[in-house]
Amino acid sequence: MLRILHITPSLAGGGAERMISKLTKYDHTNEHIIISLLDMNIHYEFENVKIIDLKLKNGLRSKFLLIFKLYKYVKNLKPDIIQTWSKANFYGPFLSFFNNSKVVSNYRNGYYGTHNKFLIILYNLFFNRFDAHIFVSESALKERKKVGIKLSNCQIIKNGFEIPTYSNELINDTLRIGHMGRFHNIKNQQLIIDAFREFCGDKKTLLYLAGKNLNGENLNLKDIPDSKIKLMGEIKETEKFYNNIDIFILSSDSEGFPNVIGEAMSYGIPVISTDAGESFKIIGENGFKIHDKESLLKVLNEIYMNRQLLIEKGRKSRKRVEEKFDIKDTVKEYQTFYRYITGG
Repeated sequence: MLRILHITPSLAGGGAERMISKLTKYDHTNEHIIISLLDMNIHYEFENVKIIDLKLKNGLRSKFLLIFKLYKYVKNLKPDIIQTWSKANFYGPFLSFFNNSKVVSNYRNGYYGTHNKFLIILYNLFFNRFDAHIFVSESALKERKKVGIKLSNCQIIKNGFEIPTYSNELINDTLRIGHMGRFHNIKNQQLIIDAFREFCGDKKTLLYLAGKNLNGENLNLKDIPDSKIKLMGEIKETEKFYNNIDIFILSSDSEGFPNVIGEAMSYGIPVISTDAGESFKIIGENGFKIHDKESLLKVLNEIYMNRQLLIEKGRKSRKRVEEKFDIKDTVKEYQTFYRYITGG
């Protein structure tokens, strides 16, 4: 049994946090310990996993002192592997100087950092202190290579999804459209809102927007709520959300390997998606591919007139997740990688 120490910015709602929760739930071969850095609520449930919640405030002083604090935890815990996630990857190279643990990064998004050649050289020198790098998607790795980032010993391990026992196959009079994701320009929720307002008219349809800051307290959304657009904020009961929509929309400009697409498909919910990260590869021919507002409007009008198409696409979507993206297969890939990196 290996001891894996995960260092993550937080355990709030998000793709990396969701993957950590599933990995620790289904990996019964190794011991997992989690250090959560920031002062944020823990969104997911963890069983039999030690969580060290540092509750740090943002600031340069906190980040500087954190390096020494993490070193003390590593010294006491003596993990076989230190796995940093997302923005916490910054601390991995520092920890590689002071211990015998294998240090592994985990990249969850596409690249939208610097293109400055000198800074890229420094980036390569710094982040190649890691023993290995895990990428959630081929696109996330390719985007970095494109700007000159050269990391050694890279492994792609895609997200996996639990397969619920229930699959949504009901045709409703009202077309219920759903989206889930934190409010951010890169998620481009405005595309969904603009298209829906043009589409809905006197049609029987509802739009549910769920995610962090997708609520009435967000001043950017103060003029949006109406009888057909529901702002739900961050939700924990995602099962209830998926079971109450007929179609899911991903509108992002950039992604790594979007969890929400696979989750929706696992419930038999077909997906409308932009070409962000691995989204088109995930849905295959079982969803709807869009590029702008006009293509989104075309799909919405098509499925409104042909609800049976949703059932057919939904069945194929669920089957694709079962065959290609089962969480148990993803966990096996992590287990194999852990043995490889430690020479086991």
